[in-house]
Amino acid sequence: MGDLLINKCLIDEVAKYGTVYLDTKNVPSHFKDVLLEHSNTRELSEISNTSFKGQGALLFPLKRNLKFDHIFKSPGPSNGVRSLTGLLTSMVFYSIFSINKLRNGKSYLVGVDFQAKNRLDKIVQAMLSSALEKIMVRSKRNEQSLLSRGISNVRYYPDLCFLMKQRVSISINKRKIGVSFRDLTDPALNLDIADAARVLVNFYSSRGFEVHFFYQVDRDYAFTKSLFEMHDKNPSVFFKENVLKWEELDYYSDMRIVLSNRLHVLLLAQMHECIPIGLLKKNMKTDKIQNIYESIGLSHLMLTSLQSDFLLQQEENYDSEVTRIRSVNEEQNLLGQSVIKELLR
Repeated sequence: MGDLLINKCLIDEVAKYGTVYLDTKNVPSHFKDVLLEHSNTRELSEISNTSFKGQGALLFPLKRNLKFDHIFKSPGPSNGVRSLTGLLTSMVFYSIFSINKLRNGKSYLVGVDFQAKNRLDKIVQAMLSSALEKIMVRSKRNEQSLLSRGISNVRYYPDLCFLMKQRVSISINKRKIGVSFRDLTDPALNLDIADAARVLVNFYSSRGFEVHFFYQVDRDYAFTKSLFEMHDKNPSVFFKENVLKWEELDYYSDMRIVLSNRLHVLLLAQMHECIPIGLLKKNMKTDKIQNIYESIGLSHLMLTSLQSDFLLQQEENYDSEVTRIRSVNEEQNLLGQSVIKELLR
């Protein structure tokens, strides 16, 4: 869901300004159908038998007539160089971006985490930046880190989820509480998650709310269900057996609070004017969430543990918190739109 969401949002925004050719090689058909919905989107295969994926990327230098004004790499996290394959992938992208630059085109990374875990990552990032027109990272902390290392063509850009503001439907009667977690594969951290879920269930079920455990990434099924099973005798607690699909985005419309350690669970909830509460520990999988929420001024909703006093405070200040969330959504949405317009005008 998250990958489809951010790619869809980027594609539709860019397609406002011209024809977008998508490299759909190896993209599942149900993803492809969603990504190609905009009238200005086409498959790259309509104009070329070359793909930028796999061995096809090596043919790009030979295709002298294949020129693009702008190339946007699919957004998302950068895992850095962890293997020879990762290094080769980075070199392939460097080649694509460099050739596009030589052909008077511009290339961009948009809505990414561009983190360096080691010296080789820093070398590769400096190399890529020399071929890119702009690197647009989704946290201000990441932006400052890159600027401090002399990478000047970087700027903050909101997570692409904020561009979906016009798509959401919001219920007035919000009587549903959501819980969705990834397994951190650490017994101590997972125990903290179970404790937080217990606090949430006890607080809201005793006040007449329904608590729904759900997941939008297939591999979260077993862990989220194990959390639900600790409360399955409670008649106010429910489990969504099937993974949340693109067509079910309105699942969030009547949610009041969502507790999660998944970025796009939190952001999708927020876009539906639901209060997102992140339960985050010092963990490589969740550090990016803290950075993003610091950037948008809602870091007070990112916690290391959950207490009923915090939930009581949220209820007492519910209207003002939702107003603040609505304002943040609007601000980030307008910023996201204006930056793309500036790039493509």
